[in-house]
Amino acid sequence: MTDMHRLPRLYTWNRKNLKTLRLALQAAVGGGVVAALSLTQGCNLVHPPVPEPTPTIVPTPAPDIFDPADGVTTLSPLNGGTNQTVKFRVINVLSGELLQLQSLTGSPGKWQVGTADVYRLAGIITPEPGQPGFAETVALIARWTLGEGKEVDVEQDPRFPQDLNGRRMVQVFYMGTEGKLKDKRLLLNRMLVRLGYAVVDINAPTTIDVRAWLNDEEYARKKRLGLNALGITLAQRIPLTPPATVLRTAPERIPPPRRPGARAIGTPGAPGASGPATRTSTTTTTSTTTTTNVGALKGASPGASSSSGGPPPGAPPPGAPGGPPPGSPGGPPPAPGARGGPPAGAPGGPRPGASGSSQP
Repeated sequence: MTDMHRLPRLYTWNRKNLKTLRLALQAAVGGGVVAALSLTQGCNLVHPPVPEPTPTIVPTPAPDIFDPADGVTTLSPLNGGTNQTVKFRVINVLSGELLQLQSLTGSPGKWQVGTADVYRLAGIITPEPGQPGFAETVALIARWTLGEGKEVDVEQDPRFPQDLNGRRMVQVFYMGTEGKLKDKRLLLNRMLVRLGYAVVDINAPTTIDVRAWLNDEEYARKKRLGLNALGITLAQRIPLTPPATVLRTAPERIPPPRRPGARAIGTPGAPGASGPATRTSTTTTTSTTTTTNVGALKGASPGASSSSGGPPPGAPPPGAPGGPPPGSPGGPPPAPGARGGPPAGAPGGPRPGASGSSQP
């Protein structure tokens, strides 16, 4: 009876507990799902990360390779400072190197014009009148320097002030009027080299340091600027062609003809030959002197001897077997002291009192 009364209470308690357990399970499952979802938000496998925006890189402008202030040598200024002349004005372009300048005094708008003179640009070489590229160079200088308001500054070389014709060696500064170089102080001498209308004069003496100008000349050549674009090369930059080597052979020496019976001296292999192998012919003449008794010649017949007093042609030589005896015409003179010979004491005779001498 007692147990039967407890059943409804247990059932009621079990229903309450089941409900509580169900709610607890639902809460646990829901929390786990939420936690799991929150954990998966940072997982790359479920959702890849959104790339961060890359900041835009502003390119840094590269510095200009050409610096107008570079490669400028300060010379003696002819205007400004303590000079009476304030500025110069270009009134005529005679060539790429020769400018006719006029000195200016006073102030802009109220210039007082001075005398005009011809000046030469130092350190450069440009085409001469009549050569290709002359007109283009003159037109470029005129565009830069001729006109109202285009006054220039002039500096003279203090060490080499004049050329051989008495013209002042100068460098001219002007204000740029085009592109990036507008309103910049530019050196006319260098700008002509930079743009390919001139080359550096490496032979003429100058105080200007032209090493930077040589780099400008190479730049214009590589970029084919100015005269290079026109296919014009100044004579100072044309390489010299070495002369062709000519092989020359020595002419054959022909020996002179020899006379019959002559002996060649100096031939290779000949006795006494020490010089070069050159054949030379010499003729050796042997002269024979015959001593004849003057007294015997007086009585000799004209045909007995030759015109020179010697023996007749074909006769044996004196003293040889079969020849004339001593003292005879054509024979040798008698010995001193012999009969017919010179007496003692005479020239060619024995001394007086000499041993073995005979008296006449």
